[in-house]
Amino acid sequence: QVAVRAHGEEHLNDDSEEFDDELDDDDDDDDDELDDDDDELDDEEEEEEFDDEPVNVELDFRNVVAQDRIGVASLLRRYLDYDALDATAMFELFLDQPRVGTVVRTVAEGDEKGDDEDMPLPYNADEGPVALAVPLSIQGKKRRLGDVASRALNPIRRYIRAHAPTVDTRTRFEEAWDKDGTFLVVSERLYNAPAELAAPLAQAIFDEVDWAAEDEKDKAKRAEFQAAKRFLIFGRCYEPDNDGDGGDSDDDDDDEDDEDDDASAKRKRKGKGKAKERAPKKKQRKADASAGAGADDSPMSLAERLAFPRAEDYVLTRHASWAFDFAVPPHPDADTASEARRKGPRERRVVALVLRKHVKAARRELEQLLGPNASVPHPA
Repeated sequence: QVAVRAHGEEHLNDDSEEFDDELDDDDDDDDDELDDDDDELDDEEEEEEFDDEPVNVELDFRNVVAQDRIGVASLLRRYLDYDALDATAMFELFLDQPRVGTVVRTVAEGDEKGDDEDMPLPYNADEGPVALAVPLSIQGKKRRLGDVASRALNPIRRYIRAHAPTVDTRTRFEEAWDKDGTFLVVSERLYNAPAELAAPLAQAIFDEVDWAAEDEKDKAKRAEFQAAKRFLIFGRCYEPDNDGDGGDSDDDDDDEDDEDDDASAKRKRKGKGKAKERAPKKKQRKADASAGAGADDSPMSLAERLAFPRAEDYVLTRHASWAFDFAVPPHPDADTASEARRKGPRERRVVALVLRKHVKAARRELEQLLGPNASVPHPA
Protein backbone atom coordinates (compact mmCIF):
# COMPACT_ATOMS: atom_id res chain seq x y z
CA GLN A 1 0.00 0.00 0.00
CA VAL A 2 2.87 2.31 0.72
CA ALA A 3 4.25 1.66 -2.75
CA VAL A 4 0.92 2.31 -4.21
CA ARG A 5 0.61 5.47 -2.19
CA ALA A 6 4.06 6.50 -3.22
CA HIS A 7 3.33 5.70 -6.83
CA GLY A 8 0.08 7.57 -6.57
CA GLU A 9 1.81 10.54 -5.00
CA GLU A 10 4.32 10.52 -7.82
CA HIS A 11 1.47 10.62 -10.36
CA LEU A 12 -0.17 13.40 -8.37
CA ASN A 13 3.06 15.32 -8.36
CA ASP A 14 3.39 14.85 -12.12
CA ASP A 15 -0.20 15.97 -12.62
CA SER A 16 0.37 18.98 -10.38
CA GLU A 17 3.46 19.96 -12.34
CA GLU A 18 1.53 19.67 -15.60
CA PHE A 19 -1.35 21.72 -14.13
CA ASP A 20 1.11 24.38 -12.95
CA ASP A 21 2.63 24.51 -16.41
CA GLU A 22 -0.82 24.95 -17.92
CA LEU A 23 -1.60 27.71 -15.46
CA ASP A 24 1.65 29.46 -16.35
CA ASP A 25 0.77 29.19 -20.05
CA ASP A 26 -2.73 30.53 -19.36
CA ASP A 27 -1.27 33.40 -17.34
CA ASP A 28 1.04 34.25 -20.22
CA ASP A 29 -1.90 34.19 -22.63
CA ASP A 30 -3.94 36.36 -20.26
CA ASP A 31 -1.06 38.80 -19.97
CA ASP A 32 -0.82 38.96 -23.75
CA GLU A 33 -4.59 39.57 -23.98
CA LEU A 34 -4.39 42.30 -21.31
CA ASP A 35 -1.55 43.92 -23.20
CA ASP A 36 -3.67 43.82 -26.36
CA ASP A 37 -6.60 45.32 -24.43
CA ASP A 38 -4.33 48.05 -23.06
CA ASP A 39 -3.17 48.81 -26.59
CA GLU A 40 -6.78 49.03 -27.75
CA LEU A 41 -7.66 51.33 -24.83
CA ASP A 42 -4.68 53.51 -25.65
CA ASP A 43 -5.83 53.67 -29.27
CA GLU A 44 -9.36 54.60 -28.15
CA GLU A 45 -7.98 57.28 -25.80
CA GLU A 46 -5.90 58.67 -28.64
CA GLU A 47 -9.02 58.74 -30.83
CA GLU A 48 -10.98 60.48 -28.07
CA GLU A 49 -8.20 63.04 -27.65
CA PHE A 50 -8.29 63.59 -31.40
CA ASP A 51 -12.07 64.07 -31.31
CA ASP A 52 -11.64 66.85 -28.72
CA GLU A 53 -9.58 68.94 -31.12
CA PRO A 54 -11.29 72.04 -32.59
CA VAL A 55 -13.18 71.48 -35.82
CA ASN A 56 -13.08 74.17 -38.47
CA VAL A 57 -16.48 74.84 -40.00
CA GLU A 58 -16.97 77.00 -43.07
CA LEU A 59 -20.07 79.17 -42.97
CA ASP A 60 -21.96 80.52 -45.95
CA PHE A 61 -23.79 83.87 -45.73
CA ARG A 62 -26.58 84.00 -48.27
CA ASN A 63 -29.97 85.46 -49.05
CA VAL A 64 -33.07 83.68 -47.77
CA VAL A 65 -34.35 81.19 -50.36
CA ALA A 66 -37.43 78.99 -50.56
CA GLN A 67 -35.48 75.88 -49.49
CA ASP A 68 -34.80 77.55 -46.12
CA ARG A 69 -38.47 77.34 -45.12
CA ILE A 70 -38.22 74.38 -42.71
CA GLY A 71 -34.88 75.44 -41.24
CA VAL A 72 -36.04 79.01 -40.64
CA ALA A 73 -39.24 77.78 -39.01
CA SER A 74 -37.09 75.72 -36.64
CA LEU A 75 -34.96 78.74 -35.76
CA LEU A 76 -38.07 80.83 -35.05
CA ARG A 77 -39.89 78.28 -32.90
CA ARG A 78 -38.88 80.15 -29.71
CA TYR A 79 -38.86 83.67 -31.10
CA LEU A 80 -41.85 84.47 -28.87
CA ASP A 81 -40.65 82.08 -26.17
CA TYR A 82 -43.71 79.89 -25.49
CA ASP A 83 -46.23 81.94 -27.47
CA ALA A 84 -47.19 80.90 -30.98
CA LEU A 85 -45.68 82.58 -34.02
CA ASP A 86 -46.98 82.09 -37.56
CA ALA A 87 -43.65 81.02 -39.05
CA THR A 88 -45.21 80.39 -42.47
CA ALA A 89 -46.49 83.96 -42.74
CA MET A 90 -43.18 85.31 -41.41
CA PHE A 91 -41.27 83.37 -44.05
CA GLU A 92 -43.45 84.94 -46.75
CA LEU A 93 -42.30 88.36 -45.51
CA PHE A 94 -38.70 87.22 -45.85
CA LEU A 95 -39.22 85.99 -49.41
CA ASP A 96 -40.89 89.31 -50.29
CA GLN A 97 -37.46 90.98 -50.01
CA PRO A 98 -35.06 88.37 -51.43
CA ARG A 99 -32.02 90.66 -51.37
CA VAL A 100 -32.50 92.01 -47.85
CA GLY A 101 -31.97 89.49 -45.09
CA THR A 102 -29.22 87.00 -44.30
CA VAL A 103 -29.29 83.32 -43.45
CA VAL A 104 -26.14 81.49 -42.38
CA ARG A 105 -25.60 77.79 -42.95
CA THR A 106 -22.66 75.41 -42.77
CA VAL A 107 -20.96 74.57 -46.06
CA ALA A 108 -21.42 70.94 -47.05
CA GLU A 109 -18.30 68.86 -47.53
CA GLY A 110 -17.21 69.05 -51.15
CA ASP A 111 -19.00 72.33 -51.86
CA GLU A 112 -16.75 74.69 -53.75
CA LYS A 113 -17.36 78.04 -55.39
CA GLY A 114 -16.82 78.27 -59.09
CA ASP A 115 -15.23 81.11 -61.00
CA ASP A 116 -18.10 83.43 -60.12
CA GLU A 117 -17.57 84.28 -56.43
CA ASP A 118 -20.99 85.99 -56.25
CA MET A 119 -22.81 82.75 -56.95
CA PRO A 120 -24.03 81.10 -53.73
CA LEU A 121 -22.88 77.61 -52.86
CA PRO A 122 -25.30 74.75 -53.62
CA TYR A 123 -28.05 74.42 -51.06
CA ASN A 124 -27.35 71.67 -48.52
CA ALA A 125 -30.69 70.18 -47.51
CA ASP A 126 -29.06 68.12 -44.75
CA GLU A 127 -27.79 71.18 -42.89
CA GLY A 128 -30.35 73.67 -41.60
CA PRO A 129 -29.46 77.34 -41.10
CA VAL A 130 -27.59 78.23 -37.92
CA ALA A 131 -28.45 81.94 -37.90
CA LEU A 132 -30.86 84.46 -39.35
CA ALA A 133 -31.09 88.26 -39.46
CA VAL A 134 -33.79 90.10 -41.43
CA PRO A 135 -34.95 93.73 -41.08
CA LEU A 136 -38.67 94.18 -41.87
CA SER A 137 -40.54 97.41 -42.51
CA ILE A 138 -43.55 96.93 -40.22
CA GLN A 139 -46.00 99.37 -41.79
CA GLY A 140 -44.63 98.86 -45.29
CA LYS A 141 -45.29 95.12 -45.13
CA LYS A 142 -48.78 95.70 -43.76
CA ARG A 143 -49.66 98.06 -46.61
CA ARG A 144 -48.40 95.79 -49.36
CA LEU A 145 -49.05 92.29 -47.99
CA GLY A 146 -52.12 92.87 -45.83
CA ASP A 147 -53.32 89.75 -44.04
CA VAL A 148 -50.04 87.85 -44.40
CA ALA A 149 -48.14 90.66 -42.69
CA SER A 150 -50.76 90.91 -39.95
CA ARG A 151 -50.58 87.18 -39.20
CA ALA A 152 -46.80 87.37 -38.96
CA LEU A 153 -46.38 90.64 -37.04
CA ASN A 154 -49.46 91.02 -34.81
CA PRO A 155 -48.46 88.17 -32.44
CA ILE A 156 -45.11 89.89 -31.86
CA ARG A 157 -46.79 93.18 -31.04
CA ARG A 158 -49.24 91.51 -28.66
CA TYR A 159 -46.49 89.59 -26.89
CA ILE A 160 -44.23 92.60 -26.27
CA ARG A 161 -47.17 94.83 -25.35
CA ALA A 162 -48.43 92.30 -22.82
CA HIS A 163 -45.05 92.10 -21.10
CA ALA A 164 -44.05 95.76 -21.17
CA PRO A 165 -43.41 96.51 -17.48
CA THR A 166 -45.05 99.96 -17.27
CA VAL A 167 -47.65 102.05 -19.03
CA ASP A 168 -44.90 104.38 -20.25
CA THR A 169 -42.83 101.62 -21.85
CA ARG A 170 -45.93 100.11 -23.44
CA THR A 171 -46.91 103.50 -24.90
CA ARG A 172 -43.43 104.16 -26.31
CA PHE A 173 -43.34 100.72 -27.87
CA GLU A 174 -46.76 101.06 -29.54
CA GLU A 175 -45.95 104.53 -30.86
CA ALA A 176 -42.72 103.26 -32.44
CA TRP A 177 -44.44 100.18 -33.87
CA ASP A 178 -47.19 102.23 -35.54
CA LYS A 179 -44.90 104.82 -37.13
CA ASP A 180 -43.77 104.67 -40.73
CA GLY A 181 -40.06 103.99 -41.03
CA THR A 182 -39.82 101.51 -38.12
CA PHE A 183 -38.05 98.26 -38.98
CA LEU A 184 -38.33 95.16 -36.82
CA VAL A 185 -35.02 93.29 -36.75
CA VAL A 186 -35.86 89.57 -36.73
CA SER A 187 -32.71 87.87 -35.49
CA GLU A 188 -32.27 84.32 -34.22
CA ARG A 189 -29.51 81.75 -34.13
CA LEU A 190 -28.61 78.47 -32.53
CA TYR A 191 -27.35 78.70 -28.95
CA ASN A 192 -24.05 77.08 -29.91
CA ALA A 193 -23.53 79.21 -33.02
CA PRO A 194 -20.04 80.76 -33.23
CA ALA A 195 -19.72 84.15 -31.53
CA GLU A 196 -17.92 85.41 -34.63
CA LEU A 197 -21.30 85.60 -36.39
CA ALA A 198 -22.32 88.65 -34.36
CA ALA A 199 -20.33 91.24 -36.28
CA PRO A 200 -21.14 90.31 -39.90
CA LEU A 201 -24.80 89.61 -39.13
CA ALA A 202 -25.33 92.93 -37.36
CA GLN A 203 -23.53 94.90 -40.03
CA ALA A 204 -25.45 93.12 -42.79
CA ILE A 205 -28.74 94.35 -41.32
CA PHE A 206 -27.85 97.99 -41.93
CA ASP A 207 -25.76 97.50 -45.09
CA GLU A 208 -28.58 95.72 -46.89
CA VAL A 209 -31.11 98.40 -45.96
CA ASP A 210 -28.75 101.01 -47.44
CA TRP A 211 -28.18 98.95 -50.57
CA ALA A 212 -31.91 98.35 -51.09
CA ALA A 213 -32.63 102.09 -50.66
CA GLU A 214 -30.49 102.67 -53.76
CA ASP A 215 -30.65 99.46 -55.80
CA GLU A 216 -34.07 97.89 -55.18
CA LYS A 217 -35.86 97.72 -58.54
CA ASP A 218 -39.40 97.66 -57.15
CA LYS A 219 -40.37 101.27 -56.54
CA ALA A 220 -42.67 100.57 -53.56
CA LYS A 221 -40.09 98.40 -51.84
CA ARG A 222 -37.32 100.91 -52.51
CA ALA A 223 -39.44 103.60 -50.88
CA GLU A 224 -39.79 101.44 -47.74
CA PHE A 225 -36.03 101.16 -47.31
CA GLN A 226 -35.48 104.83 -48.10
CA ALA A 227 -37.95 105.69 -45.32
CA ALA A 228 -36.07 103.65 -42.69
CA LYS A 229 -35.70 105.85 -39.58
CA ARG A 230 -35.53 103.49 -36.61
CA PHE A 231 -34.80 99.84 -35.82
CA LEU A 232 -36.67 97.84 -33.18
CA ILE A 233 -34.45 95.28 -31.47
CA PHE A 234 -36.03 92.28 -29.74
CA GLY A 235 -33.20 90.34 -28.15
CA ARG A 236 -32.33 87.95 -25.34
CA CYS A 237 -30.50 88.68 -22.11
CA TYR A 238 -30.00 87.40 -18.56
CA GLU A 239 -30.12 88.93 -15.13
CA PRO A 240 -26.65 88.24 -13.65
CA ASP A 241 -27.92 87.31 -10.19
CA ASN A 242 -26.74 84.19 -8.36
CA ASP A 243 -30.15 83.77 -6.73
CA GLY A 244 -31.80 83.53 -10.12
CA ASP A 245 -34.52 85.97 -9.02
CA GLY A 246 -33.23 88.98 -10.93
CA GLY A 247 -32.74 92.39 -9.38
CA ASP A 248 -29.67 94.24 -8.28
CA SER A 249 -26.62 92.47 -6.96
CA ASP A 250 -25.58 92.90 -3.35
CA ASP A 251 -23.08 95.62 -4.28
CA ASP A 252 -25.43 98.25 -2.86
CA ASP A 253 -25.35 96.53 0.52
CA ASP A 254 -21.57 96.41 0.36
CA ASP A 255 -21.48 100.12 -0.44
CA GLU A 256 -23.61 100.82 2.59
CA ASP A 257 -21.12 98.89 4.73
CA ASP A 258 -18.32 101.11 3.36
CA GLU A 259 -19.81 104.36 4.65
CA ASP A 260 -17.91 106.61 7.09
CA ASP A 261 -17.11 105.58 10.66
CA ASP A 262 -20.04 107.48 12.21
CA ALA A 263 -22.57 105.67 10.04
CA SER A 264 -20.85 102.39 10.81
CA ALA A 265 -21.06 103.05 14.54
CA LYS A 266 -24.77 103.79 14.25
CA ARG A 267 -25.34 100.47 12.49
CA LYS A 268 -23.53 98.66 15.27
CA ARG A 269 -25.66 100.37 17.92
CA LYS A 270 -28.87 99.46 16.08
CA GLY A 271 -27.79 95.82 15.77
CA LYS A 272 -30.53 93.46 14.62
CA GLY A 273 -32.96 96.30 14.17
CA LYS A 274 -30.94 97.52 11.19
CA ALA A 275 -30.99 94.09 9.60
CA LYS A 276 -34.76 93.99 9.89
CA GLU A 277 -34.99 97.37 8.19
CA ARG A 278 -32.73 96.34 5.31
CA ALA A 279 -34.26 92.95 4.52
CA PRO A 280 -37.55 94.21 3.03
CA LYS A 281 -35.61 96.71 0.94
CA LYS A 282 -33.55 93.96 -0.65
CA LYS A 283 -36.62 91.83 -1.31
CA GLN A 284 -38.35 94.82 -2.88
CA ARG A 285 -35.45 95.36 -5.26
CA LYS A 286 -35.63 91.72 -6.36
CA ALA A 287 -39.39 91.91 -6.84
CA ASP A 288 -39.05 95.13 -8.86
CA ALA A 289 -36.41 93.59 -11.10
CA SER A 290 -38.49 90.47 -11.67
CA ALA A 291 -41.44 92.62 -12.69
CA GLY A 292 -39.30 94.79 -14.97
CA ALA A 293 -37.66 97.47 -12.89
CA GLY A 294 -35.30 97.96 -15.84
CA ALA A 295 -38.04 100.02 -17.46
CA ASP A 296 -36.72 103.13 -15.69
CA ASP A 297 -33.09 102.42 -16.55
CA SER A 298 -31.37 104.44 -19.23
CA PRO A 299 -30.44 102.22 -22.20
CA MET A 300 -26.77 102.52 -21.24
CA SER A 301 -27.30 101.43 -17.63
CA LEU A 302 -29.71 98.67 -18.66
CA ALA A 303 -27.10 97.28 -21.07
CA GLU A 304 -24.49 97.26 -18.32
CA ARG A 305 -26.85 95.68 -15.80
CA LEU A 306 -27.80 92.73 -17.99
CA ALA A 307 -25.78 89.90 -19.55
CA PHE A 308 -26.21 89.49 -23.32
CA PRO A 309 -25.45 86.21 -25.12
CA ARG A 310 -25.31 88.17 -28.40
CA ALA A 311 -22.79 90.98 -28.52
CA GLU A 312 -24.74 92.98 -31.11
CA ASP A 313 -27.79 93.19 -28.81
CA TYR A 314 -25.56 94.62 -26.08
CA VAL A 315 -24.04 97.28 -28.35
CA LEU A 316 -27.33 98.27 -29.98
CA THR A 317 -29.04 98.57 -26.60
CA ARG A 318 -26.27 100.93 -25.44
CA HIS A 319 -27.05 103.22 -28.38
CA ALA A 320 -30.85 103.00 -28.17
CA SER A 321 -33.07 106.02 -27.56
CA TRP A 322 -35.08 103.87 -25.12
CA ALA A 323 -35.04 100.27 -23.94
CA PHE A 324 -36.73 98.00 -21.44
CA ASP A 325 -36.55 94.35 -20.41
CA PHE A 326 -38.88 91.75 -18.95
CA ALA A 327 -38.63 88.22 -17.60
CA VAL A 328 -39.41 85.31 -19.90
CA PRO A 329 -42.61 83.72 -18.54
CA PRO A 330 -42.37 80.08 -17.42
CA HIS A 331 -43.43 77.27 -19.68
CA PRO A 332 -47.22 76.79 -19.54
CA ASP A 333 -46.76 73.16 -18.46
CA ALA A 334 -44.17 73.91 -15.74
CA ASP A 335 -45.39 73.49 -12.16
CA THR A 336 -44.83 76.19 -9.56
CA ALA A 337 -42.60 74.02 -7.38
CA SER A 338 -40.10 73.26 -10.16
CA GLU A 339 -39.91 76.94 -11.08
CA ALA A 340 -39.25 77.84 -7.45
CA ARG A 341 -36.39 75.32 -7.28
CA ARG A 342 -34.80 76.59 -10.46
CA LYS A 343 -31.33 78.04 -9.93
CA GLY A 344 -29.09 80.26 -11.98
CA PRO A 345 -29.76 83.39 -14.00
CA ARG A 346 -33.23 83.72 -15.48
CA GLU A 347 -33.69 84.44 -19.15
CA ARG A 348 -35.12 87.84 -20.03
CA ARG A 349 -36.03 89.73 -23.20
CA VAL A 350 -34.87 93.19 -24.11
CA VAL A 351 -36.71 95.62 -26.38
CA ALA A 352 -34.74 98.61 -27.69
CA LEU A 353 -35.30 101.30 -30.31
CA VAL A 354 -32.23 102.46 -32.23
CA LEU A 355 -32.59 105.57 -34.38
CA ARG A 356 -30.96 105.40 -37.79
CA LYS A 357 -28.81 108.43 -36.99
CA HIS A 358 -27.25 106.48 -34.10
CA VAL A 359 -26.49 103.38 -36.15
CA LYS A 360 -23.11 104.66 -37.33
CA ALA A 361 -21.84 105.04 -33.75
CA ALA A 362 -23.19 101.60 -32.82
CA ARG A 363 -21.45 100.01 -35.79
CA ARG A 364 -18.19 101.70 -34.86
CA GLU A 365 -18.41 100.34 -31.32
CA LEU A 366 -19.29 96.90 -32.65
CA GLU A 367 -16.13 96.91 -34.78
CA GLN A 368 -14.04 97.99 -31.80
CA LEU A 369 -15.55 95.21 -29.71
CA LEU A 370 -15.48 92.37 -32.23
CA GLY A 371 -12.90 93.46 -34.79
CA PRO A 372 -12.96 95.18 -38.18
CA ASN A 373 -14.12 92.11 -40.12
CA ALA A 374 -17.76 93.06 -39.72
CA SER A 375 -19.29 93.07 -43.16
CA VAL A 376 -20.56 90.71 -45.81
CA PRO A 377 -20.38 91.11 -49.58
CA HIS A 378 -23.21 92.76 -51.51
CA PRO A 379 -25.82 90.05 -52.18
CA ALA A 380 -26.02 88.72 -55.72
